Amino acid sequence: MFRRHAIGLLVVLALITGIIHIIPYGIVALLASPSKGTPHLIFLLSADEEHYLVQLNTAYNGRYRPGNRYLLEHALPPDVQKKFLFNGINLLGLIGRLSGLSFGTFLLIIRFLFPMIAFLLLYLIFLALLSGQKITSAIFALVGMCIPYAVYGHIHFIDRLVFEFIIKPGVGWNRLLLNSYLPWARLVNPQFTGLFFLAGLLLLIQFVLKPKGWIYLLASIPFFLLSSKFYFYHWSSLIVFIGVIFLSALWQRKRRIWLPLLLFILVGLVVVMIELPQLLQLASNKYGALYTYSLLRSPVVSPGVIASLILLFVFLAVRQRINPEEKILLVACILTPVVCINQQVLSGRAVQVWHYELFTSPIYLWCAVALLWRRIEPQYLIETKLAPILARSVWFRRILVWLIIIAGGMGTALYFLFHLSWSGHLTHGALLSFMFYASLWLIPTGGALGVVIPLSKGNRQCWFIVASAVLLLLAMGDGLERQTYTTLRRIPEFRRQQTYASALYWLKNNTPLQSVVLAPMEIAEFLPAVAHTYVYIAKNAVHYRVAQQEREERLANYFYILGLTYEEVDRLTHQYPYRYILWGLRYFSPRSYDLYSFGHHQLISKQEVERFRRLFSTRSTVSVEELFKYRLDYVLLSRDWLNTHSLPQRIKDKFTRVYEDENAVLFSHPANIKTRHHNENTKITKLK
Repeated sequence: MFRRHAIGLLVVLALITGIIHIIPYGIVALLASPSKGTPHLIFLLSADEEHYLVQLNTAYNGRYRPGNRYLLEHALPPDVQKKFLFNGINLLGLIGRLSGLSFGTFLLIIRFLFPMIAFLLLYLIFLALLSGQKITSAIFALVGMCIPYAVYGHIHFIDRLVFEFIIKPGVGWNRLLLNSYLPWARLVNPQFTGLFFLAGLLLLIQFVLKPKGWIYLLASIPFFLLSSKFYFYHWSSLIVFIGVIFLSALWQRKRRIWLPLLLFILVGLVVVMIELPQLLQLASNKYGALYTYSLLRSPVVSPGVIASLILLFVFLAVRQRINPEEKILLVACILTPVVCINQQVLSGRAVQVWHYELFTSPIYLWCAVALLWRRIEPQYLIETKLAPILARSVWFRRILVWLIIIAGGMGTALYFLFHLSWSGHLTHGALLSFMFYASLWLIPTGGALGVVIPLSKGNRQCWFIVASAVLLLLAMGDGLERQTYTTLRRIPEFRRQQTYASALYWLKNNTPLQSVVLAPMEIAEFLPAVAHTYVYIAKNAVHYRVAQQEREERLANYFYILGLTYEEVDRLTHQYPYRYILWGLRYFSPRSYDLYSFGHHQLISKQEVERFRRLFSTRSTVSVEELFKYRLDYVLLSRDWLNTHSLPQRIKDKFTRVYEDENAVLFSHPANIKTRHHNENTKITKLK
């Protein structure tokens, strides 16, 4: 009876997945909504969203080749901007434009719809791997969407309790996995482009498993090509996946698989040739530490790599039960994360490897878990062997449950013992954190057995229903907890950003499109998405290969115009994002746990720091023309800032106050711009 309602359960779980991914909108609406009559900002509810939001809004407004979306001097001419450039952001922006929906409404809909589609695609993947087991496939799909990092031993509600009440982990991976939204909540990549990746992966899996799989291989080519234009990490992981399948098929002498793959590999070579200029540019280190992340020849052992090695051990232990096609897939799913994260051993370039760790590796590893689950059949062993014994013997059940809980406690204690003498290296931290979280998971496992087994009373159907319900509730609960916790931590940030809303909408309605605004850094990052203007300086602006001299000059002018002291400048340049703007992905001292270079990156030199200090010291003596070398039309500041800082007098003489409210003040440079029109109630007064 339970299995007859599989389709209804699938629809319900898809809707729940979509709701979990838009929960942050409801939380922000309740806790950070503006007062009546105040405009509502589009809050940044996923990693790197400020950057994607600006790009997507630009495409939504019909500018598909804008060049630098932040700096006017680096923007392309208006006629060029309107020419369509095919990539994921522009395609999604075009869909939004054609939909006729407002930008905010469009964002809300895709945040709900795309995770639902991703869930259904994952369901089809697991359905293929599990030979049509609908309920089990639905559970795997929900787990993959809502607790994806459980395959690393990381469960969010446990992470959060540990982080807040026991210790604050110093390992970069721990912070990364703890302080992030669900992966499919991330705008564009993977929320949109990941759908094409999942479709391609599904077809490749069917190609290996089906007798006439070449049809699926041909069907996967468009998705592979699209991934090459959308998101580097999806495309490159698919290349590795295909390569491992090819080599495994050769080893297994499966001509049906490796021969058609030759065609696919040829297509892959064509794609590589198309992308070759960009790849060579990256490999050449032409743009310095900002774009090429590290020269690294040593292997990286991340949580995903550890999970892969554990699954590889399990596979070797039960390989006799697995047919050749499944062996090929298992090897590919297990080794793809290891190869992607460690390709720098050969290339010497570690390119933001946590993108693999967050967005691709969990999918491959859950596929491996599903294949192993199918052949080991743990549910059958529990139902037929363990459950009857435990149902009959109360004392045996109690002993087993407490043994599991005690083992978890001992593992936790062992982690803390090692943590006291931990050296801080990423590989050590990854191994110890995996031990810790895996040990902690024994505790709820023991508790679950203590609850599920008595409820099932030895009945196999009852066991299946209860166990499925427990897993589904756990997945939904943990996904909801992650989304809620991460949003609640950022409510103060959202409230602070909301204080600028009226000023930003004044800019939107009263300034020409090509106006340039100097704003606080946290506002400048997403200002072009709200006001349709350019900014003077922002962290994401330097992603577009802005020369080192220009970055330094812009930031020095920024500090000078804001009226900062030498001490404040020295302090800020040691902090993110100012350090990043000046010197990219480098630090002042070795950091063996950082996620870019793992301690092998070139450090920021004293000479570089001193050069910027000298540049800033000249700002008070250079000519006004030199100060305004880069166009500047407006300055946006908070009242709190103006209460503690004073703009230089010659800056005051050049700027006029054009807007103010209880939170923000906006100044314009009349010599540079002529505003279209001013609000009737806006007073224009000389700055005093």
